[in-house]
Amino acid sequence: MKNTPLGIIPAGSGNGIAKNISLVSKEEYLPENFAYIIAKGQTKYFDLMEIESASRSDKIYSFLSIAWAFISKCDLESEKIRFIGSARFTIWGVYYLLFQKNYFGTFSYANEEKIDQDFKYPSLRSELDSKYFTTESKNFAYFYSSLLEYPSYNLRVFPKALPDDGMSDVIVLFFFILII
Repeated sequence: MKNTPLGIIPAGSGNGIAKNISLVSKEEYLPENFAYIIAKGQTKYFDLMEIESASRSDKIYSFLSIAWAFISKCDLESEKIRFIGSARFTIWGVYYLLFQKNYFGTFSYANEEKIDQDFKYPSLRSELDSKYFTTESKNFAYFYSSLLEYPSYNLRVFPKALPDDGMSDVIVLFFFILII
């Protein structure tokens, strides 16, 4: 898949990939500009994320983001009101803030400042070397990881993310505080 070019023309309610392509290509976010990018044959490498889960036997691949807990519930459940466009995310987000739920999970991450020339990413089923990794096992309210700056065309969540830097930026919240 490394050398397979993809052309994107935005037509949905999220369009994160399209937004990031418009940034990289320095084109305004308009469908006709994406057709122009495709016609010119402009290409750019984007990272691909491989995700392993203890609850699944197969691997999942993403070139945008992965979400769990609050953010994924908003995304999946709001499909019921897709007809109202991107406002569906706001409506469902407010609903889930009012009726919060936590999700138990384990998240391990590599400490960037400790990585040396001997470092190798292990399989999910391998023992993690505490020299390189920190592990959190607890209730999560929100987990969002992205390879790109904009996971949605109007939502800049990861301002330091670059499309081809080999890194995934992560936001983790262990609980929400709602003040009314």
